[in-house]
Amino acid sequence: MANRNEKASKKKKKREERQRAARAAPRMGAPDDRSPPSPAEIDRMLAPIAGDVATALETDAAAAARLAHEKSDRALAEAWRLAGTRPGCDRGCSYCCRGLRVDTTVPEVAAIASYLREQLSPDDLARVAERVSANAEKAHGTTVMGYPAQMPCALLDESGKCIVYLVRPLPCRTDSSLDADACAAGYEEQLTNGTEVDVPKLPQVMFAGTKCSAELRNAIRDRNLKTPVVELQEAVHIALSDAKAVDRWFAGEDAFAQARVNTRADEKPSVSFGDKRRLPVT
Repeated sequence: MANRNEKASKKKKKREERQRAARAAPRMGAPDDRSPPSPAEIDRMLAPIAGDVATALETDAAAAARLAHEKSDRALAEAWRLAGTRPGCDRGCSYCCRGLRVDTTVPEVAAIASYLREQLSPDDLARVAERVSANAEKAHGTTVMGYPAQMPCALLDESGKCIVYLVRPLPCRTDSSLDADACAAGYEEQLTNGTEVDVPKLPQVMFAGTKCSAELRNAIRDRNLKTPVVELQEAVHIALSDAKAVDRWFAGEDAFAQARVNTRADEKPSVSFGDKRRLPVT
């Protein structure tokens, strides 16, 4: 018991030190009199993305996702710069990776599956696939509000770090908090009392991320490909279980139909940290 309390105390102290350092750090390079970018400015920043992603999607699903990620990262970085602030998130901070449904696309899942196969040993890949499979079974058919509370993403390692960070989906790139302490408080409050705490976010970043996601999904629809929006855990399970699933999807087959997101609103909600802050399905 003493060891557990000591670990909890060290973890809390480390989090507080990290947040003090973040608050004391200089603001990013925007002039003091510069307002955050407007939706129109963000639209202009992202104007080239639709055509470029659509062109990439003609030949390679994973390449289209990587291109969308590259362009969105630039736009998000510019939105943060112009706002003169930075995200409160830090390495290993994974409160938003637990109990939240991530709605993504097959090209992004293709990039994740390819990355895992390239980076992991066969034994490590098998262990990740087992975690993904377990999560997929729990997540199947759930609504946003009915998603399993506190279920950690199967793509987190034992320390809470994302093992696919370089190819993480657009919602994961976008859903950044301004204050990790608020995330910690919200998660702990939900665990203790089943209630939520508001997490401050930069609207311009959320807008830019949603815009990027919409462009990728529109490119999928324009090619008449099936299931433009999928649930992350179940879709990765399909891609890891069937090495040809992405190819079959790219050829026009509805290979990821099982992972199609449930958008029903009539399911009785179960409290899950951050449910109200998910990106909308488009």
